[in-house]
Amino acid sequence: MNAQKKSRMIAISTALIAAVMFFTSPTNASVSSDRESVDFGKVEMGSSSTTTVNISNPDNRALTLTAFVFQMGSCGFSVRPQLPIELPGGGTVSVEIEYAPSALGSCYDILHVSTSNRAITGEVVLIGTGVEAPGKSLTVEELLEFFDTSVYYENLEDSKPVKSAKKRLNTLRSKIEAAGDLIENGNIDEACRQLLAVYKNIDSLNMLGSPPGFFQGETAEELSDMIWGLMERLECK
Repeated sequence: MNAQKKSRMIAISTALIAAVMFFTSPTNASVSSDRESVDFGKVEMGSSSTTTVNISNPDNRALTLTAFVFQMGSCGFSVRPQLPIELPGGGTVSVEIEYAPSALGSCYDILHVSTSNRAITGEVVLIGTGVEAPGKSLTVEELLEFFDTSVYYENLEDSKPVKSAKKRLNTLRSKIEAAGDLIENGNIDEACRQLLAVYKNIDSLNMLGSPPGFFQGETAEELSDMIWGLMERLECK
């Protein structure tokens, strides 16, 4: 993902961010937007943040907004208004976009806007990050969900691309899954060993020995922190 994530936390209550998309008439060169993306920042699981997008019609003829389509299928984004929406020539309509993270980690999507005139369309890139609410204990299931999301969006990958990269990622996931089974069976010591092995493979800057981590990416540091937090909760030695 090319868009850079912001580190700031967006308030859990509604946040309004102005983003205006201008739709050109068929005689103009292309569709343009004065804001290519909207970054919701970090939003806690179980909470949401809302952005208002103002869609304008510069043409002197009325048109109808007919569809809002998420290219990636969405991972927590939704659009509030009911369609169709009539938009007069030169008119503007406000559309609310909500981000309520459905999983931990990065969420990226593109909202496509279709109109009754096929030559007039628009889109806006949506970015957000689901984070754990303070005081809530992380589970292995949530850790696996974060891992899968990171791999899916290529935010976690092998630092040395080789044919076995996919296999190595699967092995890493299996160790996390095995740790969960061990915890469930009460074998905490062995679960700690599994988690430590995963941690060493991800965090290339850790002080727990060499070689440096095999895996890197935008979520590598966050994933290693989550694993370390789980190890602390288990009181791993």
